[in-house]
Amino acid sequence: MFPRSPAVRLTLLVVLVSSFAAAVAVFGVPEPAALAAEVSGLGAAGPVVVVAASAFLLLALVPRSVLAAGAGLVFGPLAGGIYVLAGATLAALAAFAAGRALGRDFVASRARLAAVGGWLTRRGMVGVALLRILPVAPFGLVSYGFGTTGIRVGSYLAGTAAGAAPSTFVYASLGDSALSPGSPGFLVSVAAAALLAAGGAAAAAMLRRREPRTDTVRVP
Repeated sequence: MFPRSPAVRLTLLVVLVSSFAAAVAVFGVPEPAALAAEVSGLGAAGPVVVVAASAFLLLALVPRSVLAAGAGLVFGPLAGGIYVLAGATLAALAAFAAGRALGRDFVASRARLAAVGGWLTRRGMVGVALLRILPVAPFGLVSYGFGTTGIRVGSYLAGTAAGAAPSTFVYASLGDSALSPGSPGFLVSVAAAALLAAGGAAAAAMLRRREPRTDTVRVP
């Protein structure tokens, strides 16, 4: 089904992701209020549309924060967060499958790239959760990258859920309180977002300091 050459398959993955990134650059990132306006008139179909649209837009590298804020504005922080998290899980699985099919062989054959993938594979769920908490790159882009590593699907999905859930609900809460930016709910959500970012960065730094020297891969 796919070309045999790892380099050609990786090129296909790069073209796919680059096309999504170009589309976002051309059409722009949708505003949470605009997303909320589109969904609010859908009635009972709204949640299903939010889950499906979130999955597609996250694959297209639209920021999860925008989607969660829009869903929170319509459905509230709890329901809105659940719907976007469900869509994020679907997107994470689809992007992982694409990365595994198109990029895994190439990464495994390159020692330096394999060393990075090996770090994530050894850390399993914890490594995935940390990268989901840290705002290092768009959710979809990180998902494609995870597919090129040797991490197990179960650990990947568990880490994705554990790492993405807190920030998704925080973003949904921000959307829910966006119309009253001076309210206690809004201020608490902003503080929670800052704490999540700081906590993730601190945890990553601590894990890095504890990294054994044997993890270093020497490349001739």
